Amino acid sequence: RGLLVVVAVAAPPEAPNAGLLDSDLPEHPLLLRGRLENGMRYVVLPNTVPPQRFEAHLEMHVGSVDEQVDEQGMAHIIEHITFLGSRKRELLLGTGARSNAYTDFHHTVFHVHAPMVNGATGQPMLPQVLDALREIAFEPQFLTNRIEKERRAVLAEARMMNTIEYRVDCNLLKFLHTENNLGCRFPIGVEEQVQRWDVETLKEFHKQYYFPGNATLYLVGDVGSAEAAERLVHSFFASVPPAMEITDGVAGVKDKHAVRPPVKHFYGDEHMVLERQGGVAGSSEGERLEAALALARDVTPPTTLPSIFQHELLESFTMNMFAKLPVVPVRQYRELRESFMGRIVMSVMQFRINALYATDSNPPFTTVEMDYSDSGREGCCVTTLTVVSEPPKWKEALQLAVREVRRVQQYGITEGEFKMYVTALLRDSEQLAEQAGSVPHLDNLEFIMESDSLGHTVMDQKQGYEALLEVVPTISLQDVNDMARSILSYISFYGDEEDMIARAVASGGEGYNGTLGATRCTSIVICMPAYVDESGASISDGMGGGGGGVGTMDHDTLAALVESGQAPVAAPEPSISIPDGAIAFDVTAEDIRDALAQSSGEIEDVQDMEVPDTLLQDDAIERLVAERAPRFVPVVEGGDPLPAADPTTGVVQRKLSNGIRVNYVVTENEPKAAMLRVVASGGRAMESLGTGPRGLGTAIVGTRALSESGKVGEWSRQQVELFCVTRLINCVIEADEEFLCMDFCFAVGDGGIRATCELVHLIVESPHWEENAMERARQMYRSHHATMAKSLERSIGDRTMGAMLKGDRRWVDASPEEVDATTLEGAREMVMEQLVAGNLEVNLVGDFDVAEADEAILKLLGTIAPAPAPESLAFPLPVQFSAQPPELQNQ
Repeated sequence: RGLLVVVAVAAPPEAPNAGLLDSDLPEHPLLLRGRLENGMRYVVLPNTVPPQRFEAHLEMHVGSVDEQVDEQGMAHIIEHITFLGSRKRELLLGTGARSNAYTDFHHTVFHVHAPMVNGATGQPMLPQVLDALREIAFEPQFLTNRIEKERRAVLAEARMMNTIEYRVDCNLLKFLHTENNLGCRFPIGVEEQVQRWDVETLKEFHKQYYFPGNATLYLVGDVGSAEAAERLVHSFFASVPPAMEITDGVAGVKDKHAVRPPVKHFYGDEHMVLERQGGVAGSSEGERLEAALALARDVTPPTTLPSIFQHELLESFTMNMFAKLPVVPVRQYRELRESFMGRIVMSVMQFRINALYATDSNPPFTTVEMDYSDSGREGCCVTTLTVVSEPPKWKEALQLAVREVRRVQQYGITEGEFKMYVTALLRDSEQLAEQAGSVPHLDNLEFIMESDSLGHTVMDQKQGYEALLEVVPTISLQDVNDMARSILSYISFYGDEEDMIARAVASGGEGYNGTLGATRCTSIVICMPAYVDESGASISDGMGGGGGGVGTMDHDTLAALVESGQAPVAAPEPSISIPDGAIAFDVTAEDIRDALAQSSGEIEDVQDMEVPDTLLQDDAIERLVAERAPRFVPVVEGGDPLPAADPTTGVVQRKLSNGIRVNYVVTENEPKAAMLRVVASGGRAMESLGTGPRGLGTAIVGTRALSESGKVGEWSRQQVELFCVTRLINCVIEADEEFLCMDFCFAVGDGGIRATCELVHLIVESPHWEENAMERARQMYRSHHATMAKSLERSIGDRTMGAMLKGDRRWVDASPEEVDATTLEGAREMVMEQLVAGNLEVNLVGDFDVAEADEAILKLLGTIAPAPAPESLAFPLPVQFSAQPPELQNQ
């Protein structure tokens, strides 16, 4: 069998090159930065996607964390007053421009997405947009009627956001950031305070923070010359008066706060604090350990006790376990190296956890995710383990996740995993580099703003890839495993932090990453239901409103709701009635602490897994070609079997001798990338009415079971997933009311079309159907149905379809009873009778070579066994529409 051969890291790694690693990373060659004499900063990046449009974002470095205890919500209401009170902003309406604003913890942003030319006047739009932004930020009027209008709007917004999702977000932040304003100053504000501020109070806050030195203008788009755009910035903003301050008796231009956001964090990095202080001395290991234990006792806080948020509307048990660390700005190659090693660790951890889920018909967790990333919004780096489970399975779910973390902590990742994920991440970076010229304005702008907030050097995609090629040879498996031990230690040694830190200090940090060291858990947040039924399941029916999150809605939409009187006048309390027989879900913080700290017993290492380089070997393909003699046949009788592209649509049509129809469109919208979609007619329309093996829900549950199994041919699910990882293939298999659909997004280079077609061939020809995959699919649709009431859109759609179609349940969500009645054999029959050559259409769109596509599709899809579309497709159960009384029509 062909196994993946990784050339890039097969040789022993080079010793870290200090000269390279200590050198600065290059900055984006087209990025222009500047600072006006009044202190205002600006960043300009010419970008041509989409053409003739641009993004202008004026960031004021003020947010909710800057507010005093009696100013909660002031940054938000001033954003409303200045933005919606601007006459020049109103003149942007009808020009083809879109504008909005938002307030976060540490900044307020006014943004405009506009065409280069005013659609109404034919004049350039950039001067008009810059003029409007100047007025919004630096020349507001604070009219009484505008203040009162925006006061009502902010209060209405706060009331509409009072959902269970918003409360969960607030509690996560509250317990993650107990030591600073991030945990208690939410941008939306406090209703009682918003109601009482007068004009002078608001003006004083504006004067304090809205000055040029506290602003940065980001301009990204098809602006032509960056220097010409820079001159426009000077012409509109250089005359704004600076704010002045006295420093050491000398007057100067006032600048923004040096740290954004201006808060102090308590980090879980006591080990590195002690290392920076010189560690410990001693002539023997025992002496060093004894000295280190004394130091650790002085600096290590007690084991973090979980904080709990309970509510009757919560359905699942969710744990977020955090380690908060300082941001390490990526400015040199050494820091890029550290960041890349962290990505390898996280990729392996997520794969390992997914593998646990796939091996159990009824896994104890719903999802387990790990994240290790910087947050510009919060000004820190956060490592997070998130575990979601049904309430009665919480303990088993936590301990299974912790056990897998401890496995990696103890043994590290394998040589094969190291090589595979280095290769995959490099391919991903290479793919981004190929697409460097096709990144939209907004994506580039948001990347620059986030990088600036964290202090990272901004590189373009090609520079990023080239820099990785330089640092990867300096990375060894041991380096990555040291990084894994550092990132994961806060979980593995939870409950035993003093000893962990002492041993790390005594050994001089041996076995840990030299930048992170041993890390400690800083907070654990549990969100769980207040009540459960006799089975242990949540009593919540999912009500509580959609949306949520610490964000704001579109200003013009909100203003229209307020003006029309549709905004709420009081904040509704999200709640449900507690049914008889409900049982309080009494899990304590101590219970959770003890479950996390409990020993995992003896843990075995994992063995490397063979990763296929190809799913079908050349000799196997040639045998299929010889046996089935695939060929292209005319799409229309008497036509050319290989017609050119349609001159109007650009579509290239093909038809294979086994009956599969093929359509191509070549486009460079995403260079070196493509998407292949396989469509089979049928879907839920093939289900019989009523419950049973081929009854309601069979098509969707069966399609999900096929996806959950993941096994094809001789390859396991894990091998197929790793094949897709290394080939940058993303596969989604779904069913709807009329079709089964398989979508494959993939990188074109290095045989990407062939690899994708191999996967399609095996899914259609030799999938594996497993009962444990079927049960996971059933469970997913049971949960999906349970949450329907939570979605206004889904609830309305379900009721509307039911009313229109005489209660035909093929067109609405399958009920738990219908899902439970499905069988593996019935699902297999229904899905596979649709996945036959005569019923398939393949559509391929992207940046690919047509000749290469023809060869791969002919040999791999053309050798799928010929079979006609099922007769049942010609005679599906009829769709019957309800007749509505005349008085209900045309309303």
